[in-house]
Amino acid sequence: SAAPTMSNWIQLARQTGKLVQHYHASLDFDVIHFADAREALFCQSRSALVVGTMNDYYFAEAPGNPLYYRKYYSDWILRWLFYNVSRLVEKRALRKLPLVIANTDYVRNSVVNNYGVASDKACTVYYGLGKPPQNSVPGVDKLPGSPALLFVGSNFQRKGLPCVIRALARVVRHYPDCMLHVVGKDAKQAAMQTLANALGLNSNVIFHGGKDNLEVQQLYGKADVFVMPSLIEGFGLVFLEAMAAAVPVIGGQCGGTPELITNGKNGFVVPPDDHE
Repeated sequence: SAAPTMSNWIQLARQTGKLVQHYHASLDFDVIHFADAREALFCQSRSALVVGTMNDYYFAEAPGNPLYYRKYYSDWILRWLFYNVSRLVEKRALRKLPLVIANTDYVRNSVVNNYGVASDKACTVYYGLGKPPQNSVPGVDKLPGSPALLFVGSNFQRKGLPCVIRALARVVRHYPDCMLHVVGKDAKQAAMQTLANALGLNSNVIFHGGKDNLEVQQLYGKADVFVMPSLIEGFGLVFLEAMAAAVPVIGGQCGGTPELITNGKNGFVVPPDDHE
C-alpha cells in the first residue's frame, strides 16, 4: 500500500522473529540475513550472526518539523507521525545488529551519523542487475509522445511526480507533443490527475497503473527519457533498469542517486522539487 503505516512492518518483524526462532532451534543457522534491516527488531540469536540490509534512510533523516511534510504531502500529519515514530523503533533494531549492510554510501553514512551505528559495523554493497529482456530495445514500439517521458514508481509524492508534472507544463510550450507516461499504483493518482488537468495537460499525461515487472522492463526501451526526481531516495533501482535499456535518466540530487548518476555523463541530477 502507498499509504504510510507502521503496523505492516512491525507485524512482519514480529512474525519473522518467531519463525526464525522456530527454525533456528532445529537448523542452527550460522548467519541470519534480513533483506530489510528494520525487520530484525524481534530477532534474537546467541549463536548466529544477524545482519540486515538498509535500503533507505527515510526514517533516519525524518524531519521533526511537521510543516516540512505539510509542504510536500497531502497526508502530512499521518506521514510525520509514521516517520518519526518509526525512526525510534528502527534505531533500536539497527543498534542491536553486529553488521548493517547499506545499499549506498549515503545510506551507510546516514545510519552511522543518525543511529550511532559504529562505522566498522556498517558497510556498502550496491545492488546489481541481471541481463535486461531482449525486447527492451530503444525505439521499438515506442511510447506515444515526442519525446515520450517515463516515470515508474509508487508513492508518487515522495518520488517527485508533482514536480515532473509542473515541469511538463513548461516543456509542452516548446514540445507540444511531449507526453508523460506514469507507471505505478498510488492512492494519490486522482490528485496527480487533477494537478495535470489544472495545468492544461489533460492529453499529455497518461496513467498506466500498476504493471508487473516484465511489463515495466519492456516499457523502458520504449521511452525517450526516464525521469524520477525524488525528494528522498535510498538507491533507485529504476535508474539502473532504464540505463540497461539505453534510456537517458533524470533523477533527484538526493540520497544515493548521485552515486548512480554522474551528472552530464550517464544522466542528469536535478534539485528535488525544482520544476524549473
